[in-house]
Amino acid sequence: MSWSSAQQYCRENYTDLAMIENQEENMEALNAKPNSSMVWIGLYRKPWTWSDGTLSSFRNWLPSGLNNNNGNQHCGIEFSTHGWADELCSYKRVFICHQVSRMKTTLKLKFITDSDLTDPKVKAQILQQLSALLTKDRWTDFSLQWTIQPQKPSE
Repeated sequence: MSWSSAQQYCRENYTDLAMIENQEENMEALNAKPNSSMVWIGLYRKPWTWSDGTLSSFRNWLPSGLNNNNGNQHCGIEFSTHGWADELCSYKRVFICHQVSRMKTTLKLKFITDSDLTDPKVKAQILQQLSALLTKDRWTDFSLQWTIQPQKPSE
């Protein structure tokens, strides 16, 4: 597929095109691709960012990999030698998708407050503050839900 078609396929069926952010992920990508194939990975020149828009300092460019031939090579490929290069996005290539493991974490919090925790405005404010804290700690792609457990009768 072309780079954009591969991106669309990966987003519909997995998470996105492969994002390689360290040597361990680089080895996983190497093991995932056919030996003799050049494959699309999630790099795109805007400047070079991953398909989801994130930046990464990890790079594995071939010495002659960034030539941007005629100013038209905006998509990243990985060669059979495991090095990266830029390529015309319209070329048809095999590709590697990235799938993030989904993790569910449940937190039980006890609030001691005079506020009405069933009030939608109070709930929204607390969720907004929790979201801001998670974002500050570089969490991405998360969702928060709120459930109030019924109080147990006093014994």
